[in-house]
Amino acid sequence: NLSLLEEDRGLDKFSDLQAGMGTGGEGMGRQEGNDNDGDDREVLWRYKLIRSIGEECIQESELKELLRSRFSKRRVNHSSLTPPSFSPGHGMRPGTAGDLGINANDSVGAGGGQRIRCYDGFEPSGRMHIAQGVQKVLAVNRLTAAGCSFTFWIADWFAQLNNKLGGDLKKIQTVGRYFIEVWKSLGMDLTNVTFLWASTEINKNPDKYWSLVMDIARHTSLARINRCQTIMGRNQSAESLPASGVMYSC
Repeated sequence: NLSLLEEDRGLDKFSDLQAGMGTGGEGMGRQEGNDNDGDDREVLWRYKLIRSIGEECIQESELKELLRSRFSKRRVNHSSLTPPSFSPGHGMRPGTAGDLGINANDSVGAGGGQRIRCYDGFEPSGRMHIAQGVQKVLAVNRLTAAGCSFTFWIADWFAQLNNKLGGDLKKIQTVGRYFIEVWKSLGMDLTNVTFLWASTEINKNPDKYWSLVMDIARHTSLARINRCQTIMGRNQSAESLPASGVMYSC
């Protein structure tokens, strides 16, 4: 629904939110609002911006607490925070995962906290529709502006298992790169965005990955695996499901 592009949900419009934004969000037009939760305006602004991208938040209290621990000016025990497992880069080719460890660029906000990690994944499978393009850019830009880092998992091997584009891995990866270029052309800020390719990341640690797959297979019934195969978007009976669906589900 393109009306969402102009919907502010209690916030300034996104163009206004971006105005004057520095690396840590300084200079932005934060809402004055009531400080009912005892949070400083830094935390309240980031919370409202993150909540603006979705209809539902499972645990709003957990989100607020996470933001307090990362960005509150009143935070005391900075050393108790658990750092993120990686610092996102923004390479555009398969296998670019960013630098391991903590990067100084991840420190944002008045509290000096580390960026919150957000994830999404997709199977490259054809042309991008407008909602997947425009709405994704709006959501990612809002999250990164609020102090998040965003990782896209490009599920190229899973698209192959799902027989997307005839199971041709080269075509699948070409479409994956096309998706990235569309998001770039629509204005996605890639400063704190990483694209990871499933095939490359699995091959980096094949012993750990395939051991986990085998462990899941040992503890899961075939009936349950068949029920999970609906995630592949296939409406088939259990008898006609391809064996690749078992690997996909595991």
